[in-house]
Amino acid sequence: LVQCIVPDEEGNILIGVYWAGMFRYDPRTEELSVVSYTDGSSSGLSSNGIWQIHADSNNIVWVATVGGGLNRYDMRTGEIRFFYTPDRLSNDITTVVEIDNRTLLLGTTTSGVWRLDKQTFEMSPYINDKDKGMYVRCIQKIGDRIYVGTESGLYCHDMKTGRNRRYRLNYSNGHSLSCNAVYSLCEDRDGGIWIGTYFGGVNYLSPNNRYFSRFYATGESGSLSGNVVREMVEDRNGNLWIGTEDNGLNFYNPST
Repeated sequence: LVQCIVPDEEGNILIGVYWAGMFRYDPRTEELSVVSYTDGSSSGLSSNGIWQIHADSNNIVWVATVGGGLNRYDMRTGEIRFFYTPDRLSNDITTVVEIDNRTLLLGTTTSGVWRLDKQTFEMSPYINDKDKGMYVRCIQKIGDRIYVGTESGLYCHDMKTGRNRRYRLNYSNGHSLSCNAVYSLCEDRDGGIWIGTYFGGVNYLSPNNRYFSRFYATGESGSLSGNVVREMVEDRNGNLWIGTEDNGLNFYNPST
């Protein structure tokens, strides 16, 4: 099962395969190599359960794993270093996002978002809802706000004030979030945020609006093909590509 595909700074393609490790494909030589966990070896990954890969501008690859915390892989030297949350209870890392040259945000399955300083390697808790619990699916930075998609709603963290706001499904409000399970986030060129949900289709939150617009699979022409939305990306022309688990790929032109 391929979990993620990302390019690195040298033009290689990094492929995270669930329970098989990280593959690197060099399109110039057409060579395929693998970095993985091997029992008894100290030179591989801490886990082959890969959720996400992020390659930063220094050609350092950060690998989010199941049970093995975060792996730091130096492409130039081949050195691998492991990072675990201090409580050792949140080492299922679902996502890793670079918000500036020094800071990574890590999403976990049990204790929200952690922050890692890439220079000091200090890890500290950053965003969490201890009363509700936070199974993090995705993280997106927009301006001075950090949006966190979880299994229990969408959180918005104001980096200036430190305050959190939680958006949830409200059955009596047609402009609330359509589903609490938020799996993907995508900022558009207008500063709005597209929100992919599991069974609730796509939601849109414009920069100057507190209300959500909803897009469902209705079976009608021009509607979504499926409501289980896993991935979204905006292309250079401002079109939105929406990947669903239940009915293929969608192309959406917001201007029409």
